[in-house]
Amino acid sequence: MSILSSIIGGGTAVIGSLASAHAARKAQKALNEMEKKNEQWYERRYNEDATQRADVQRILTAASDALMRNSRAATAQAAITGGSQEAAATQKAANSNAFANIMAEAASKAEDRKDYIEDEYLSRKDNIQNKIIRNKEKKAENISKAVKGLGNIFDFL
Repeated sequence: MSILSSIIGGGTAVIGSLASAHAARKAQKALNEMEKKNEQWYERRYNEDATQRADVQRILTAASDALMRNSRAATAQAAITGGSQEAAATQKAANSNAFANIMAEAASKAEDRKDYIEDEYLSRKDNIQNKIIRNKEKKAENISKAVKGLGNIFDFL
């Protein structure tokens, strides 16, 4: 009975290892797909022009419109009060500087966003790589169990 139980135990170990190897292959395929999607996400998000995003465009349009209204008001006030064109030109220059500052801030935020995207990408990549390593370790363990199970079978034959 001991020989039969050893053979059955060894056979069970081999079958379990084969089933586990199949699951590990499926897991590896899923991890490869995750890795591919992470790369695609990174390429798409990192290389997009952040100043062309809808939220940034709304802010830039609103700022541009407000500054334009301000310039027109300054020009109209100069015409009504008899003020100089220099005052209106000074106001327009101040508005241009304000818009340049808004654009610089948008560019700075875009760089911060790129840093975030890169950090997120690297974190995801590390996570996936750690899962791949664990999966390979599990495969190696399963191979070892299968070989040991086969050894048990052959010991009694």
